[in-house]
Amino acid sequence: MKSNGNDQINLFSYYPEETTDPIGIEIPDAIGVVQASFKKCVTTNWEELFDGFDQLYAITFSSGMDFVNKVVSKFSHSEIIFGCEGVMNNDAAAIMAMQAKVIQNYARRKSAKAMAERIAEGTLELFVSRDTKSHEKIYILSSENGRTRVITGSANMSRSAFGGIQRENILCFDNDTPAFGHYKGLFDEFKETCSDTVSFKTILSMIGDEDYLEDNIQDIPILKTVEDKKMIILEDTKDDMSDAELVAGIKGFEAELKPMMPKQKKENGRLYISGEAIREVKRKNK
Repeated sequence: MKSNGNDQINLFSYYPEETTDPIGIEIPDAIGVVQASFKKCVTTNWEELFDGFDQLYAITFSSGMDFVNKVVSKFSHSEIIFGCEGVMNNDAAAIMAMQAKVIQNYARRKSAKAMAERIAEGTLELFVSRDTKSHEKIYILSSENGRTRVITGSANMSRSAFGGIQRENILCFDNDTPAFGHYKGLFDEFKETCSDTVSFKTILSMIGDEDYLEDNIQDIPILKTVEDKKMIILEDTKDDMSDAELVAGIKGFEAELKPMMPKQKKENGRLYISGEAIREVKRKNK
């Protein structure tokens, strides 16, 4: 990296194209960083944020299908890639299991039939990720009159995220041609190389039988892709996947703790835990 003359490191002066230099010394892997300028922070709601556009292209994780259906209803054409951040392995079995469970979860929702009808009409395309390392949340909006908007940050496509229930970091680029081109390129690449199509037949079959994919694994999206393309490449997971392991560990310990927990007071969407309740937990633990 280079100094900017004020003894500060210039983050954007160094983008290595290779991970090793000519003499074999390892160079840290490069990451893409979007340079942006802060204009202002405004208060709005999810309906205004998604209003006035015709096409939607989205990558989201941990989504609420009924909320997704409300968002999609605003657009004449939508393409959405669903992912799952809780997968610890990147092998075929883990990805197959993840895809089956993600589709099963969405097929249980009351909006599943409406989504299936949109797929049949060709106005909605759904995909499931096979890349366990992706954490992108991107929403790319465009209209027939040329207006564009890119929404990115921490928010998944859920009511909790876009309904003000939980704090999120939401960034918006309006009518920014370079931003639109950059994020649409990321979406297109992800769709082509890291996701598989969810068919109308699969959604419809799972509405009638939520265990359909467990009994018909040949219809799991990744296997359909392999059948069509003859071969796909999965990235080797070399990291320790500590985040996924942490989630698994939390879930296991949560199950152990629940029997010890007393009934908690709930008021205005908040849970209250008293000192007496904590003493009761300690007594049960002993």
